[in-house]
Amino acid sequence: MNNYFRIFGVIVIINIVFLFTGCNSIELNSNPQEQAIKKIQKILELPILPVQYVEETTMVNSPDGKLVVAYYRDNNDRKYYVDVQTNIVVEIDARSILPSLANSKEIKTEEELQNIAKGCASKIIPNFSDISRELSFEGSGKIDNYFISWRNNIEEGMFMPKFLQFAYHKSGVLFAYINTLQV
Repeated sequence: MNNYFRIFGVIVIINIVFLFTGCNSIELNSNPQEQAIKKIQKILELPILPVQYVEETTMVNSPDGKLVVAYYRDNNDRKYYVDVQTNIVVEIDARSILPSLANSKEIKTEEELQNIAKGCASKIIPNFSDISRELSFEGSGKIDNYFISWRNNIEEGMFMPKFLQFAYHKSGVLFAYINTLQV
């Protein structure tokens, strides 16, 4: 009976330690691709929604047009593409949410959107301020949408240059993202 109380006491102490140190919120999902999606959702201030794996496919917008990616989707129909080699989110496609933004009253300036994109880029790519000096920058708008891009020079044998692009609705909602600078 004494051993029972000792074991019970140890279990109680362990639970108290976990409770006060924050260790009770153990990450149950150890899938690195889903963790990468969750991380990018936080950085880009997207809704933190669970995602579901759809399939493995290729990314046409990659430098060689053949980058193998894992395709995930959330229940808002945002599509996430994760490089299977690096577990980096290389593309987010949320064009399906654009019709719901049509009556948005909030309007951000192109300068505000560029500053948001620069801040996000610095969080996603730790040395972005250094490498951005060697990239060509382009900001452009089309109707209610703004595209903010940094591009590398195209390398020989590549389909397109490596680039980083954020696409925002005028309300400030991100509807597309591409990052091939890190692959």
